[in-house]
Amino acid sequence: MDSVPAHWHRMRRTVHDVLRTRCILLRFIPPELIDIILELAEYWACVMSNRSTQMLVKASTETEPTSEQNIYLQSARVPRGSRVRRVTFRVRSCDQGKSNNAKCRGTYKGTSSWFEVGVVEAPQELVASNSEPDLTSNQSHSRRWFLQSNIHGARYRKLHEVVWSVYDQVTDPASTLDESDGAVKNAPNPDPNRLTTGSGSGRGFLENLHPGSSISLYAQAKYPGWENHVFSAEIEMECFL
Repeated sequence: MDSVPAHWHRMRRTVHDVLRTRCILLRFIPPELIDIILELAEYWACVMSNRSTQMLVKASTETEPTSEQNIYLQSARVPRGSRVRRVTFRVRSCDQGKSNNAKCRGTYKGTSSWFEVGVVEAPQELVASNSEPDLTSNQSHSRRWFLQSNIHGARYRKLHEVVWSVYDQVTDPASTLDESDGAVKNAPNPDPNRLTTGSGSGRGFLENLHPGSSISLYAQAKYPGWENHVFSAEIEMECFL
């Protein structure tokens, strides 16, 4: 079993924690300085969503890639009045555990079992009510990003962590295209950067998260014989209030 990195145990602050700290600081510090202090300290509210039940996705033409059947986890909504600064994904999974391609086995090369994430916007009435996201809503219009590949032909379950931070994002809109909808269709053939870690860069992802948005985590497999075995997943959103 793989170990859990030490930084996973850092203190996670709730929305209440951050708002309470703001009120305390207002007694001593001008309001215009509080934002700067909280941002530099990365004093962000944490919104957690997780699932730990097993799910199997087999490559099939019967299920559309955008189908809710492919969604393993749907996150909570982005809190009202907040900006998402960092999202951490943790997924424990593996593929079918066998492959005839000995050169790619044990690497991220040639894998056809992977994960995507989509941003789903909520109707304004749901944003105002702070209702939980509904898996039965139309997911097909959500924008998609490649997240993580499984290791090719590995029998053991692997825990992957992918962190997308606002400090790592590329602001040029043209450079986000290879990580959004177009790249997802070609996910089994990752670019050179993905061959090392199996993960996507998430360019343009955080900019598309707004108050009321939620994140869908999709498990995918392509080509006959390929499978995606998912054991657990976690989505951690850190939001500036």
